[in-house]
Amino acid sequence: MNNDSSNFKINPDESPSGEVEIEIKDIEPARAARQGEIPVIDISCLFANDKNEMRSIADQTRSACERIGFFYIVNHGVSQKIVDDVYEESRRFFNQSESFKQRLLFDDNDRGYKGPGNIVIPGYPPDLKEVLDLGVDLPVDHPDVVSGKPFHGPNQWPPLPGFREALMTYYREVSNVCHEMLRLFALALDLDEAFFQPLHDNAHITWRIMRYFPGDYAKGQYGTAPHTDFGTITLLSQDDLGGLEVYSRDREWIRAPHIPESFIVNIGDLMACWTNDRFTSTAHRVLNQSGQNRYSIPMFYNPEFDTVAECLPTCYDESNPPRYEPIHYGDYIKRIYSRVFFRG
Repeated sequence: MNNDSSNFKINPDESPSGEVEIEIKDIEPARAARQGEIPVIDISCLFANDKNEMRSIADQTRSACERIGFFYIVNHGVSQKIVDDVYEESRRFFNQSESFKQRLLFDDNDRGYKGPGNIVIPGYPPDLKEVLDLGVDLPVDHPDVVSGKPFHGPNQWPPLPGFREALMTYYREVSNVCHEMLRLFALALDLDEAFFQPLHDNAHITWRIMRYFPGDYAKGQYGTAPHTDFGTITLLSQDDLGGLEVYSRDREWIRAPHIPESFIVNIGDLMACWTNDRFTSTAHRVLNQSGQNRYSIPMFYNPEFDTVAECLPTCYDESNPPRYEPIHYGDYIKRIYSRVFFRG
């Protein structure tokens, strides 16, 4: 991966083929998104189980995934108070002393605190942010923990009264939205609506609270450097300061504004393998130019560790054969984590 102003490879060793070249003008400024450029999709039909409306929403999902790879969801059923409580707890955690946070430095299962210098997208300076990473909170006697399965274990919870309760409420609500959203993706790909859900019944989930520091960015430096996500889908809550920028199919950076009571959804690289590049993940970055601390809460929702992703039957034929070899998800993420996270 290089860092000139015209192009670079996005996660070359982590992309499904390992050799996807994407030309991106990574230091160009972003413009405002045009009306409807990043679609807003009402997903209330999922929870009403309105089959006719689900077909219509699946069509919208398909269009968004083929056109830009990002969209907003509204009427998702997660109360704003649950979201606001996590933002409040995020501020409380990040305002603790450095020694307090360092006691939670991330472990071998990728659970815990990552400060400045711990997250480096290859080819860029360290991201200007700090995060607390969490996952599916498994007890030490769980079979996957006892067997030493990578990235399976208990969370590192800070000793702050009410913190764990607020974040676990958020986790339960938002992971349920992710699981239900899989039905839309299946329908969008002309599959049975339940196709993806069994593969995610024991989903590998990373979710995090993040604080982006204000200040001037050096050339080539970001709050989050340009990258693509690696798994199935990501659901993001961002505060009202904005800062997320998406690279469009027209090779322009566009700003993804804050929309109240929404989540932003984007697809990950694993979808490229499943869909034969029909749904291809989109590069994105974060610049905090607000002059204030910026907070966000992403949830990375991915399949069970031992899932093997391979081209879906509706995404290839004789004239368009599968482009990727089957991918063992667990082996795939081990390669990614070894490259991106560093102990500072």
